[in-house]
Amino acid sequence: MKWGTSVVAAVTTLLVISGCKNPTLAAFEKAAAELPAAEAEAKRLGLPLAGTDLAPAKPIPPEQNANYHLSLAMNAHRQLLEADSNLNAKVVYGIISPSQQNTPAAASAVESLSTALDLAVTASKKPDIRFRRDWKSTRPWGMMFPERDALRAVTRSLVVRAQYFAYKGNTSRSIQDFQAAMALAKFAGSEPSLLSGLLQGAIEGSIISGMESALALRPQDEEYWTALDNIVAEQAESPLDWNHHLGMEVWSLVASASVPMQNMRQSLKEMEAEGLADKDDLNVRTAKRVMQPGVPDPLLESAYRARALQIWVEYFRQDRSQQSVIDAAVDLSTIIHNYSLDDDPTMVNNQELFDDVVPQGEAFARREVRLQLFRSLVAVLKYRKANGRFPKSLKDAGLEPHDPFAGGPVKLLIGDGRVIVYSVGRDRMDDQGVERTEMRVGDDFRRDVSAIFPRPLRVPPRGQQPEVAI
Repeated sequence: MKWGTSVVAAVTTLLVISGCKNPTLAAFEKAAAELPAAEAEAKRLGLPLAGTDLAPAKPIPPEQNANYHLSLAMNAHRQLLEADSNLNAKVVYGIISPSQQNTPAAASAVESLSTALDLAVTASKKPDIRFRRDWKSTRPWGMMFPERDALRAVTRSLVVRAQYFAYKGNTSRSIQDFQAAMALAKFAGSEPSLLSGLLQGAIEGSIISGMESALALRPQDEEYWTALDNIVAEQAESPLDWNHHLGMEVWSLVASASVPMQNMRQSLKEMEAEGLADKDDLNVRTAKRVMQPGVPDPLLESAYRARALQIWVEYFRQDRSQQSVIDAAVDLSTIIHNYSLDDDPTMVNNQELFDDVVPQGEAFARREVRLQLFRSLVAVLKYRKANGRFPKSLKDAGLEPHDPFAGGPVKLLIGDGRVIVYSVGRDRMDDQGVERTEMRVGDDFRRDVSAIFPRPLRVPPRGQQPEVAI
């Protein structure tokens, strides 16, 4: 809800006439008076303040839209796993522990999965995707992303089948499945939200780990290594755009800051009537904090909207096209802090709505370095094949990517039959390539980001079955 200067002025005039000197009220008057300027600047900057601002500019022909075949693939895959949740595990057991039982079971599982996965490959070859979103009518908090888990599950099975084909020597089919998985990851990241970008990075990370295991299945096949390297190189040419993916956050958080106080009071009243208004409930605490006594609702709504808008206006006013994603996230986090001060009652809503965005920015950076780590690992393997020994440094191998978390090059560790190329990761501490997956329960999750050869091929979850490594 927007309130013009006339409403704010009228409220202010009445308060002055009544002789009110409440400092809280004065703070809200000041913030509300800043709303028109914030609205105008947001419009000038082209910030998305409605769902239609985020909708694709134009539709694509149905034959070019991957969503139809992808939906068929996800539904078919879901039905397959509902009938037998161990299909992926059977395939992997056929690779790591071939036997009279496991080998035919793996072949049968691959055949079963192929109904869905071939549809996914068809979808991956489409030039674009439009998920079914009602950007015009749906409120941001009502937007649903039902394909998120299904898409991750399909790409996971594509990776398993790609590994199976590599093991069987059918490298062309293996390469096709890895290409398809990467294309689906791009589709996952095609929408302007942090969730979309984070999902793409997570899927790509899983694919790359699967590729590293596949390298170990073809330890002398340089042509295969090169094909996988080319897939990752192509993916790296399309970096995630942090500022673009903030679009839905702009729309959602400004809309949340603009919820009419009457709606909030009604929700609180209903919770109290149903005995759900526990004092420790986050929604209850938030509602009571933002409904400032003695401040008219129009003034509250205008002030809260202004304070939320001012965060985004200040952030997007600066050209950030050449800024690293980590620096951009730190800047945004600082701006959020400056507009969420404890001693300013008009900023209390921002304290409830805005989270620290630095972890998300670091996740975007992790995605970029993860791609380069794989490419560096392949370069090291090629150097060894050509020279009969490992390189002394990544520079000798011809590829020495930058570590955004260390401010220098990524690191190379060779020993105990393993090659590890790694970044120090979010905690900026050198853990000698130790990854999150190698840690014990309770350890800090922020460890190194690594590309490993040979990476053990691990069995997907299968009841209480332990993981088995090559």
